Amino acid sequence: MRSRPSGPQPRLALRLAAVVMLSVASSLSGNPFNGQSAKAHHPPGMFDQVLAMHHAVVRGDLQAFHSPAAWFADHGSTRSRAGETVVLEESLNLAAARAAAATDVSQAAAAVAELVVACGSCHKTLQVTPRLSAIVQPRHTTIVGHMLRHEQGAEQMLHALVMPSPSLWLQGTTAFAETPLSAGDFPVDFERGEKMARVEANVHRLAQNAFAAEAASSRARAYAELLGTCAGCHQRHARP
Repeated sequence: MRSRPSGPQPRLALRLAAVVMLSVASSLSGNPFNGQSAKAHHPPGMFDQVLAMHHAVVRGDLQAFHSPAAWFADHGSTRSRAGETVVLEESLNLAAARAAAATDVSQAAAAVAELVVACGSCHKTLQVTPRLSAIVQPRHTTIVGHMLRHEQGAEQMLHALVMPSPSLWLQGTTAFAETPLSAGDFPVDFERGEKMARVEANVHRLAQNAFAAEAASSRARAYAELLGTCAGCHQRHARP
């Protein structure tokens, strides 16, 4: 009588059978087999790094941008390797490499936009909805509140691309739908205030145009242009 093998091969066969059974069960139920949630495919802190890149671009701080960009280039790969997601992961890795190599803010903004659209495409393909950090609702009524609403709208646009979420995109772009600040609203001399007011008006115009964007590529361009415009103003008019 032959003895029953007890090495790793039977255990491997059992694991493979379990994966097949789970995949079949998920397809029959209409839910994709995606490792329980989007987090199962992501390294810890992945969205924190995306958010850090976003904020660094908005500030026009390329030095602060490079640290999370380099992290993402090294750790940003997902763990899903099936079907279309392999191609999407390649797009994600290319965008991360471009972000790490960015030499100016416009390149950084374009790379972040490309990266988060790749994230959103993968989430859409896998039919998963990532849980993202809550966006703080500003309550100030002064110029500070106005600028915080800019920040809120830009973050909502970011979340909309990552998830992806058409309704959140509309919320983000309409956050800019208020009267732009005028030259006298800025706590600077009038000449400088006029320059800032022109950028302010341009930001509102870009958000209004972004509202009508529907394709992911169009939204990515609108998001990148808006962030780059914010960055230009912050770089030129930041307090010493």
